[in-house]
Amino acid sequence: HLADEWQFEGRAEQTLTLTVTRASGDLTPAVALYDPIGLPLQTAVADTGDTVTLSLKLPADGTYKVVVTQAESAPERFDGWYRIAIGLAE
Repeated sequence: HLADEWQFEGRAEQTLTLTVTRASGDLTPAVALYDPIGLPLQTAVADTGDTVTLSLKLPADGTYKVVVTQAESAPERFDGWYRIAIGLAE
């Protein structure tokens, strides 16, 4: 599966809300979030087929990585665009 990687700066105790929504095509998005030292924090797959959301308190200050890919249960070949929204709150 192909994957896109995104990065953002976060601080300990901020609440992250991350949403990936299919905008077109047959993409079933899956998301993985990694902490500043590269350890996986949370993963999720779109339960309705078009939107996946993660929400959690960040454990540390630093640069976080988000990986968006096609869900494992979806067809190998896919086409489409998605929107990603990253919100941080104190």
